[in-house]
Amino acid sequence: MKKNLLARLSLFLLTMGLATNLLASEAKKPIVLKAITTGKVGEVSNDMFMKWIGVVNKKGTGEISIKFIGGQEAIPSFDQFEAVRTGVVDICRLKGSYTKPVVPEQYALMLSQLTPWEERQVGFYDLMVKLLKEKANIMYLGRINYGMPFFLWTNKEVKNPHSDFKGFSIRSASVYDAFYKALGITPVTMEFSELYTGLERGIINGTGWPAHIVDHGWEKALKYCVKHPFYDMDVQTVVNLDTWNKLPKNMQELLASTAKEIEPEMNAYGEEFTKKKLQAAFDAGVKPMVFSEKDAKWYTDTANRVAWEEVKRIAPERYEILRKMLTK
Repeated sequence: MKKNLLARLSLFLLTMGLATNLLASEAKKPIVLKAITTGKVGEVSNDMFMKWIGVVNKKGTGEISIKFIGGQEAIPSFDQFEAVRTGVVDICRLKGSYTKPVVPEQYALMLSQLTPWEERQVGFYDLMVKLLKEKANIMYLGRINYGMPFFLWTNKEVKNPHSDFKGFSIRSASVYDAFYKALGITPVTMEFSELYTGLERGIINGTGWPAHIVDHGWEKALKYCVKHPFYDMDVQTVVNLDTWNKLPKNMQELLASTAKEIEPEMNAYGEEFTKKKLQAAFDAGVKPMVFSEKDAKWYTDTANRVAWEEVKRIAPERYEILRKMLTK
């Protein structure tokens, strides 16, 4: 009987040991977060996002890992805001314009005259953290693209911006709508993956886009570029708030600090990116359209004026503070 008791005790201790080892093994498994990006995989404007993921994975070895699952082919661009706010994915490189119906204050992202680190200094970063948490179940980590302005690309020549845009139909998102209407353009909403087909079929006459149209092959259908930039890329890194709240404090700090550390690289990267990609489009045969100094000022002033009017309309209670924060 004594032998049976010892045998059972030994078996019990062995079982407990195995269970403890199993739990320890499970505990060592890194947290894996799923990430998506707006736009297309391989698009160069994703470079800084992919670099950030690499930094997190390197520094978080053994504790946290970000698994990149794709772009618009995984989840259509217009559905990505809902995907990250509901936890279908954990992290997203997300356009601020996609959050506009829920967090209208984010419309001002594209109008900022500040660098990302200056936005932190004036309190804009903290305001975005607060609003996205409260309204969208999202944690805002900050900008992931900066210094990449938009240009208007068309398949028709424009000499006079006051009149020649009338009758144009241009692929749009909510970022551009007010500006297009002020120019006499009819905005057309479509996924950017449908843009080339839309141009071929005559549904649209062009699009607003940063400098990298050659990366998409659009230079075959877009023959002209208004060489006067407007707005800036409103792209940010965000994390589902439920996911964020479950992370250990040190892992939250890792995600936040690495996002902050990468910001200074964006300025030089964005400037070089724009210069290089714009020249690639011109080398491919796209013709630059340059207005007179007076008309160019009217064009860019109109872009800013109508966008700030839109901010005032959709976020009246924070319009003044947003304009004060983001205007030099």
